[in-house]
Amino acid sequence: MYELRRLLCDPKRILLLLMIALCNLALFAGYCRTRGQEDERWRQQMAAWGTDLDEYDAKRAAEKQAATEKYLNETYPQYLEYVQSQSGTQSVLGKLAAKKDDFVQRNLEKTAKDYAKLEGIKVRAGCDDTVNAVKDYDVTDYLLLIAPLLLVLSLAADTETAVGALTRTTKRGRLPLCGWQALAVVIMSALSVLLLYGTNIAYACAVLGDPVMTRAVQSVPEFQLCSLRLTVGGYFLAAALLKTLAVTVFALFLWLMQARIHPLAAWSVSAAVIAVCFLTHKLILPTAKLSHFKFLNVFAALEADVFFTQYSNLNWFGFPSNFRTDMLITVGGLCVILTVLCLVLIGYCRPGKLGSKMELLGDRLAQKFARLTRRRTLFGFEGWKILIAQRGFLVLLIAGLLGFSLWQQTHLYVWVSQESKQIYDQYAGEVTEEKRTDVANRLETLANQIEQQQARIDKLMERGGDPQAIANAQYRLQKLQSDFNLYSALQDALQKLADYTARTGLPAWFIQQNSYQLLFRENASIRRGCMILLLFLIFMFRSLHAYDNQYDTEMLLRATKRGRGHRRTAAWLWVMLLTALAAAAIHGIYLVRLQQDVGFSMPEAPAQSMELLQWIPVSVSLKTVITVQLVLQYCAALLIAGGTVQISRFSRTPETALLIAMAVFLLPSALAESGVTQLHFLDFVHWLSITASS
Repeated sequence: MYELRRLLCDPKRILLLLMIALCNLALFAGYCRTRGQEDERWRQQMAAWGTDLDEYDAKRAAEKQAATEKYLNETYPQYLEYVQSQSGTQSVLGKLAAKKDDFVQRNLEKTAKDYAKLEGIKVRAGCDDTVNAVKDYDVTDYLLLIAPLLLVLSLAADTETAVGALTRTTKRGRLPLCGWQALAVVIMSALSVLLLYGTNIAYACAVLGDPVMTRAVQSVPEFQLCSLRLTVGGYFLAAALLKTLAVTVFALFLWLMQARIHPLAAWSVSAAVIAVCFLTHKLILPTAKLSHFKFLNVFAALEADVFFTQYSNLNWFGFPSNFRTDMLITVGGLCVILTVLCLVLIGYCRPGKLGSKMELLGDRLAQKFARLTRRRTLFGFEGWKILIAQRGFLVLLIAGLLGFSLWQQTHLYVWVSQESKQIYDQYAGEVTEEKRTDVANRLETLANQIEQQQARIDKLMERGGDPQAIANAQYRLQKLQSDFNLYSALQDALQKLADYTARTGLPAWFIQQNSYQLLFRENASIRRGCMILLLFLIFMFRSLHAYDNQYDTEMLLRATKRGRGHRRTAAWLWVMLLTALAAAAIHGIYLVRLQQDVGFSMPEAPAQSMELLQWIPVSVSLKTVITVQLVLQYCAALLIAGGTVQISRFSRTPETALLIAMAVFLLPSALAESGVTQLHFLDFVHWLSITASS
């Protein structure tokens, strides 16, 4: 019990878990705001076209209500009837089927039997956005791993110390101690899920709306295929339990690898296994023959939602078996097996590690290539410390998973009407007198057409004309008025650009600005990526000097002839290199998504074409501004990395450095992201984005 209390009641570990939870809440809040920003951008565009927003909002609300009622009253009941009728039809035809098609018949029968359990289910309306936001946001799934993995890494490190060796030699210091440690891993996994996943649910309920926890989960259209009698609250609980199982499996597996295998081999095996599991889950299609590897997968259990939003039966030698049951057996079995292996191999067997001879691999390679590598460089040694000794590869692995998730979730879409597209195609570029004259002539023509159309409608109504003809004429009038509003806005934009050029002498073009507005103005998508970058910088460089301080080697290294400036130079080269890779990955993901989803229009245009950039005193292109922005973003990341390094320099242990760095850099940013506007000046996420505030 003392061991359990020591591991779980450690103030540093508790503070770390709370910091991660707060960071996750900030990221999820930004994700929720992204959805709201997309709707708000669309409303602003409609307002620019002269649309009555009150009427537009009422129309959208009515359409959403009608779609919900249609799903609840027609679509879902018809789906249940279809499943049963499909099974009955195939039962007659199935008697004539060949033996090789027996699985198809059995699958249909099992499907009908599973859905028959839903007979009499009542679906009703609620806030579906809350359920979908929690379901779709999978960054939390990877943040769940941080606290349990740090715990098992500390357990593995304890066994290397003299106290760990002494404890294992006592009669009751082996198996019971390992049992309490395994229980601590399970509890830490559960606490991580409760805090992170629970805060997502609480925030979504408070901000987006009440999901009505007691209604059937099939009330949400995305869960139409679910064959379980679950409420929305039951779904949240079941998903949390699956995630806890998955996190526990990851933690126990890494603990076993680190405790019984040489570090180099342990990291190699762990990375290979995790990569294979991740790729098979992401790349294999649900309908593929190898779908067993997709569903019977720890990553599938970690995301959990696939088992409630889809329905599938796996083919086991011609007999169908529900993928949800098979997954529970697989992940639950893995959890039990890994627990037993940890108790036996770590708690009962004598200390020792497999693959110890791998430590000679570096020496053998050095001897073989002695002519090329005559000595070990400080640069290589500092890289080994950061990536291997300080668990930098684990940080890179988790950052890679978060980056992949960011790539999947970043979708930037700006709808442009066909009329607006024609205007940009015709008038984009340098503002000339000919273009302005042409726009003025079009406005005059449209004004005359509107007047004539209005007169025609008045005549039709006076004569009691055909209602259909009146409706067509009114539609034509609305179209003319919409075109008039567009050309009127175009005339104002061209006039402002011409006035700016006349006043400053700097060129300013008329261009499509949607992509540049998303790039140069801060939004939730940019902030989410910068928050991940901030986490990477803190976790990667927290131990750069604290690792040496922990073993009292810092002063010794500083006393040697080549242990001062050269060592610090090598360390800073690694900081600059890893920071450059991380910044390029995060900002590169956003740029590529922006190019794919929206596209950059005329990057060679003068930067002053955007009102946001008209403060620039010299004529430069938008392409140059983007390049400068990327350089500044890297410099901002490097400054924060340097701050983390300095915190590490004055910290006794890596854990202390991590907590201080999170308190200095992460806590104000997370609070600002969560809505505390007073801390905006300490918002380091905004500093990393180098964008104008929204």
